[in-house]
Amino acid sequence: MRKGGTTHPFLTLQFLTDGTYDPDRAVFFTPGGHEKHFVANDHLESPAYRALSPDDLFDIAVRRGLHFDQTRETGVVFYMLASLAENGRIGLVAIGDSAAEADALCRRTQSVLDDESRLALAPRVLPAVD
Repeated sequence: MRKGGTTHPFLTLQFLTDGTYDPDRAVFFTPGGHEKHFVANDHLESPAYRALSPDDLFDIAVRRGLHFDQTRETGVVFYMLASLAENGRIGLVAIGDSAAEADALCRRTQSVLDDESRLALAPRVLPAVD
C-alpha cells in the first residue's frame, strides 16, 4: 500500500482490531479470523455541520448507534474534528464485516449528520411565561 489517503484509515482499522492485511488474498483479518472492510471519507462536508461541536458528534454517534463497538469491531471513527466548527468538514472511517456493510454505515452516518445538523439549526420557540 502506498502512503497517502489510505494510510490513516488503514492504520485506524489495524489499531482498533489488532488485525493484519493478507496481501495474497487482498483481505484484512482480525486475530479471530474475521474479515473487516473499511470505507473512508476525509471530506464529509456541509455548511450545516458547523452547528455541531465535536462533543455533539460523539453524542450523536453513540445515541444513533454509529460509534465503533469494540466487541463487534464495527462502527465509525471520526477524525479531522478541528475543521468541524469552521468548515463543517470531518473525516470518518466506517468499519464493517463486509464492503457493503462499511459503505452502508458511511452513507448512514452522512444521513444522520444531515438530519442532526438540520435539527440543531431549526428555530426553536421558547415556551410562554405566565
